[in-house]
Amino acid sequence: MHSLQPDDPITELVIEVPESIPVFEKYGIDYCCGGKSLGYACRCRGHDVNKIIEEIRSTLKESI
Repeated sequence: MHSLQPDDPITELVIEVPESIPVFEKYGIDYCCGGKSLGYACRCRGHDVNKIIEEIRSTLKESI
């Protein structure tokens, strides 16, 4: 499983953890291009990166 860090590029996360896509869509985080880190994208949208990471982890647990 991917370690999910704030400095991870979102595009890499989507490739390695496709279950993260609905979370990004829910919070309006662009995951398609740009190479921005998860932390940067969360700050730009006013979201807590740790909350987003926990939600992605929760989604991963549900898919097992």
